[in-house]
Amino acid sequence: KTYHNKLSGFVSDKFVDLDVLGETIQHVDNSATATVQRKLPFDLEAGKPNLISCKDVEMAPLCLSVYTDKKQPLPCYDEILICTPETTAEEVELILRRALQSGSRHEKIYSLLNADKLKHEVSRKLESTFYKLSKTQDKSATENYRLIICYDSQANHSYVATAFDNYKRTLSENPNRNQEIKHYLKSQLKMP
Repeated sequence: KTYHNKLSGFVSDKFVDLDVLGETIQHVDNSATATVQRKLPFDLEAGKPNLISCKDVEMAPLCLSVYTDKKQPLPCYDEILICTPETTAEEVELILRRALQSGSRHEKIYSLLNADKLKHEVSRKLESTFYKLSKTQDKSATENYRLIICYDSQANHSYVATAFDNYKRTLSENPNRNQEIKHYLKSQLKMP
């Protein structure tokens, strides 16, 4: 809106005043440097992978409900990996590294959805990379990471479900989940 008001006084709309450009860059920089500080629902535990079994159709809403803090932005592309049979070991390793890295000013929640759809080799890589990183990272990183692994409840015998069975968690039922998601999305997707 400010940009439009300042631009309306120009002879041509093809050029931007340096003040306007500077304000725009500052606004983009301020939004890019905002610190994300997400809190896990009380049913889940930081410092451990949280394995969650649910119906396939409930997976996306369940995942999104974890992020519905109105004070925090929508989850970013780097926080959620939706797994398919084409998901590579590198993609899985990358999200694990993000989750377990130390030194980040953010407190993000990292989620792998449909982990049961990973190929067997990629599932094995997920397990081995997780245990390798959790042993080699510094103590502060491994005590505070936030990782959620969701899989289809019909796939209880998948490699991922078996490998992370000790970390199985149950999210309490929330009959208002869909309504809360709608309110959250409305608050986040407003036009400036």
